Amino acid sequence: MRIALQLGYLICACMLIQPAHLYSNETKVIHIVCDEWAGFTNKDGTSVYWEVVKAIYEPTGIRVKTKVMPWKRANYTVLNKKADAIVGDYYIKEQAGNE
Repeated sequence: MRIALQLGYLICACMLIQPAHLYSNETKVIHIVCDEWAGFTNKDGTSVYWEVVKAIYEPTGIRVKTKVMPWKRANYTVLNKKADAIVGDYYIKEQAGNE
């Protein structure tokens, strides 16, 4: 159930929080990064999250390039506009030590 909920969040985030530049005629590729999470964000570009992202963008003519890297680097890469998005980045109160 928890995985289904997270997948639902991912789909909503991809559909609702799309950068405006993705709708221009110039955008042909979107770069998405994430930490490796077996079965969800495999290093070889297969897995659930990568397939969901591709299913959303590729029918519109936007090619999806995925890259797996350590979580901190993935966040840094997106914050510094070296990538367009990150998947699987969730805030969980218990894991953050804020019980």
